[in-house]
Amino acid sequence: MEITGKNICKGIRLYSKRLLWPILHWYDITFKKELTVAVADLMLLRDGEIYNRQFYVAARLLDAKLYYEKGDASFPYQVAVSYNYRPKSYNREKRTKEFIELLESVKENGYDLCSPLVIDKELYLINGTHRMALAIYNNTLEVKTVCWNRKHIVERGFERRPLQTLPPRILQDVLSEFNSIQKQLFQNGQSFLIWISETDENSAIQIFYKLKPHVKYYKFYKVTNNIKPIHFENLTIQNGYFAQFTPNNVDYNFHKNTYYSKYVKELQDTINKTTNITIYISPNCLLGHKLYTLCRPYAIEIESI
Repeated sequence: MEITGKNICKGIRLYSKRLLWPILHWYDITFKKELTVAVADLMLLRDGEIYNRQFYVAARLLDAKLYYEKGDASFPYQVAVSYNYRPKSYNREKRTKEFIELLESVKENGYDLCSPLVIDKELYLINGTHRMALAIYNNTLEVKTVCWNRKHIVERGFERRPLQTLPPRILQDVLSEFNSIQKQLFQNGQSFLIWISETDENSAIQIFYKLKPHVKYYKFYKVTNNIKPIHFENLTIQNGYFAQFTPNNVDYNFHKNTYYSKYVKELQDTINKTTNITIYISPNCLLGHKLYTLCRPYAIEIESI
């Protein structure tokens, strides 16, 4: 091989990566944090786009449905997607065996809530796409995770060339399944939630409209009964209005053992500066679902925005 400056630089990069990887892995393991995360937060669109681990989850879920509901163990979506991205390292026989063992274990024992997924500090899924798919299949609301202290260590989007080489039917099925996952999570109340009190219906609707360019509204509710006060976080809930939504953008951060959306916090701060009405926006889907569960039995849907 001809020795050139380009080849030398390439060799240095490869050698440095081999030396650096054990150090980075030690760093991850040593400073990891345990975090309970809503399935919905891990599956939300980022900047309006599905990212590759979410795409994997949708593909795994399609294969799980084929296995459980039709006895089909060919796993066509896993084979197409995983081989497309890792043609040299993908071992079909090994991966099929491991997937079957996982499917059978969950079928016999239920989903293992103590088996942690691996995420980075911005809540991007690093490892656990199969388990995430089965969590969704079993309507699991939240999962245990190990949060590594680094960020930007997984691919965020897709390389367009590999994506375009997928069979059109496979690509269409996986994207359709991802949309179905979003709908399923939302119908189960796994979303962000905004609570508005000390106002009338028209004023509450106007506040929702102010947020409309920044979020996607799905359902808007009014608490109708004079329920006993519910104490939630620093909020006292009795009568008021709430809506489920997902943000157009989401950018997470965590503090100690909790996490929140920085983007949604900015929205809440902006609204609080322009009104004296009591407003609460859940910092994540985990607290959003908890508040939804408390309020939904006493509420009716009054308008879809």
